Amino acid sequence: MERIRNSGKKILDKPKIGILFVTSNWFRQVGIQDYESKISIEIEEIGNQIVSRLTDFLTPVYSGVLFSEEAALRAAKEIKAQDVKALIVSPLMWCEDQIIRAALSELNNLPILLLTFLPWLNLPEYLPYSEMLKGSGAVGSLQFSGMLKREEVSFISLSGYYKNDDLYQKIKQNIRSIMVIEKLKYLKVGILPFPCDQMSTSFVDDFALRFRYGVQIKYLELTRFRETSEKITQEEISAFRQQLIELGYKILVNKEDLEQGIRYSLSIQKIVEDEGILVLAMNDVIDEMHSKFGLRPSLDNRYLSSTDFVVSMEADIAAGLGLFIIKILTGQPALYTEVMGVDIKANNLLLGHAGYHDSRNADPNNSLLIVNDVEYKTHDKYKGAVTCFKMKPGPVTLINSVFYNGELKWIALTGQSVRGPFKLEDTVHLVCKPVIPVLQFIDKSIENGVSQHWLVVPGDYLEEIIILSKWLKINLLLL
Repeated sequence: MERIRNSGKKILDKPKIGILFVTSNWFRQVGIQDYESKISIEIEEIGNQIVSRLTDFLTPVYSGVLFSEEAALRAAKEIKAQDVKALIVSPLMWCEDQIIRAALSELNNLPILLLTFLPWLNLPEYLPYSEMLKGSGAVGSLQFSGMLKREEVSFISLSGYYKNDDLYQKIKQNIRSIMVIEKLKYLKVGILPFPCDQMSTSFVDDFALRFRYGVQIKYLELTRFRETSEKITQEEISAFRQQLIELGYKILVNKEDLEQGIRYSLSIQKIVEDEGILVLAMNDVIDEMHSKFGLRPSLDNRYLSSTDFVVSMEADIAAGLGLFIIKILTGQPALYTEVMGVDIKANNLLLGHAGYHDSRNADPNNSLLIVNDVEYKTHDKYKGAVTCFKMKPGPVTLINSVFYNGELKWIALTGQSVRGPFKLEDTVHLVCKPVIPVLQFIDKSIENGVSQHWLVVPGDYLEEIIILSKWLKINLLLL
């Protein structure tokens, strides 16, 4: 199978990040500190140790600890020349505003992580003044915060002991979120073929979406997909079918239905590759699609699933963006669902949805099936060939994503995907036990205004989502 050539800007494993560690020039001017004093050597060594830890997950652009406007300007120009994606700013001691302002004058509009690295877990019994200065970075961070807020510079603060593993994990999570912002700037969303007027909660403002996040909309013609599907060769169909067998699918449809399902799965691949589309919002509840295609395209293309590509049904763009962001942030695909049943006594939700799904979420203890499309098999020209599975058991995070007042609005909570056999006929689904009572889940969600679509990703990612929401300015509510 062909590879996607134009899939947007790939998130880097170790993005280039500018490092600005600053201290005061005033302490040198009054003779408390000089180049070779013990505190200067210790602060430089602390800076080097921090940078060494940061290199585990980023590529630092670092010029050493700065203590003058001239040095800050030189460092900023070097950072600017390296095309960095964000800044880490940290006063390792108290520092004058002028030094950091000099650097930022060259580095406009970059995300800033303002870090306060503390040199001790416990204060010593007695502190000589020069030793106390090693812990004065908190003074600098507090001072900088007021200046940055008044100058309307966006930043997020993190503080902690400079050797603490948890602190570096939080820094890593923040850098990952910053790179999601970078990825969205190059994202193209395909709508096939137009928004879904049956579900107006799924509507977005195309202009506001581009202005806030850099996301662009591309409308796609049904005829193009049909014509592309007709050009798929028998060799391509046979190779795809063989891959399904090797992946362990039980094929429960006839040859003709399977062939048509493969044709449309491959036509999706070819068209999104040509257009550089990574989110496909498919309006599958319109007569035109079924009259032109004769089926609903719902057969998981494992190659596409292995990329950043995602599909939302019913042309739900905000949910599609949620699927994409979650996949980039966690490295895992999320399941596109809605509440299809409620078990009040067991406190379980039956979550599922028809359509296209990433089968890597399948429970290995249950069969992975290809079945006829339960909603359209008596209506369409073909009975369809759709992927069907029950989601694997374990912790999950649920996210509801809508576009509201020009921004993404998310509601999130955690739960458990419950172990057990298939619960729902011929539909991708899971049984989910949320952390709150199911009736509270329903009432709280409704009161806050949501869509019916819930995205479910394996694992507990609430901490990462909280961090992401700050950087992306997502309106987030936790249930």
